Amino acid sequence: MMDVLQVYKDFFPPVTGGVERHLAEICRALAGHARVRVLVSSRGLSPTRERRDGIEILGAPELGRALSVPMNPTLPLWFRRLEADVWHVHSPNPMAELAWLLVRPRGALVVSYHSDVVRQARTFALYRPLYVKFLASARRILVSAPCLAATSATLAPFRDRCTVLPFGMDLERFRPSAAVETEVRAVRARHGHRLVLFVGRLIYFKGLRYLLDAMPYVDGRLLLIGDGPLRRSLEDQATRLGVAERVTFLGRLSDADLTAHLHACDLLVLPSSHASEGFGIVQLEAHACGKPTVCTEIGTGTSFANLHGITGLVVPPRDPQALAQAITRLLDDAPLRQKLGEAARRRVTTEFSLERLRSRLLEIYAEAVAAC
Repeated sequence: MMDVLQVYKDFFPPVTGGVERHLAEICRALAGHARVRVLVSSRGLSPTRERRDGIEILGAPELGRALSVPMNPTLPLWFRRLEADVWHVHSPNPMAELAWLLVRPRGALVVSYHSDVVRQARTFALYRPLYVKFLASARRILVSAPCLAATSATLAPFRDRCTVLPFGMDLERFRPSAAVETEVRAVRARHGHRLVLFVGRLIYFKGLRYLLDAMPYVDGRLLLIGDGPLRRSLEDQATRLGVAERVTFLGRLSDADLTAHLHACDLLVLPSSHASEGFGIVQLEAHACGKPTVCTEIGTGTSFANLHGITGLVVPPRDPQALAQAITRLLDDAPLRQKLGEAARRRVTTEFSLERLRSRLLEIYAEAVAAC
């Protein structure tokens, strides 16, 4: 059985980001078909080790974080001590990338390139030569959508080794059980109809300031699931705009509550403003619940996850009027919502299943190992 080590900063749970969820889905898909371990940051000064659903999760000690990067000075020692047939590094992840370059462990390197570095562009310019050396060591570079490989300047020298690998979803999570249906009715009783949903961290590249700017022109209610450093400023913005009564900040919810809200809403909006948003996995979650989405075209995988006119609508970024018009169009046109939502459910079932993800990953791993 192949020995695969997944490497990233964090894991789900407790961290609820899209990459962390995707990493958990990969491990779930591979369990029983490969020996799967995960190396992440312990978020503390002591190493950690736990076993969850047959997956060993190792935590390297962390001194703290700078620019969202965990400081793991002992990570090269972990790379030297651990052995694997495949090292699957999820990137950007500077400490892991440096550890690989320092140690050069045995095994095939496969890299998941999740997004370009945008906000820390100046710092990245200094780090870029090392990052290019790291990518040059990879047997395969996985991207979630064709446009990311085609447009990324960082990936330009390595396009011949890039492979598009769409994300996989545990679709069973989103089936409407009796308990979910009960909660759906409760959500609609609390918030009414014409419900617009956002799910994600409240951080700059999600573009929430533009979504709030759109709300004075939308006859509907906005529910925001998630938390983050911008929550207070966004709440203040909603008050200034006079839409606070129609904008509800729900904070973090359990998976069961999230599923209920996805089924209860009329549509989901992902108003991303910068290319730090590599894909927007939450769109697939909405599609699994039969809901269309409105997203922005930022040159990454957002408009691959959500096909304009097929599974939802795509608008320019940082454009409140365009957002308002697209949201209103879907709220006002129930047959269009249903048509797009049904198409979205069919597409996520056929193209983004865990079974398809597992099959492609095992093929990619086997090819990478054979090429060593």
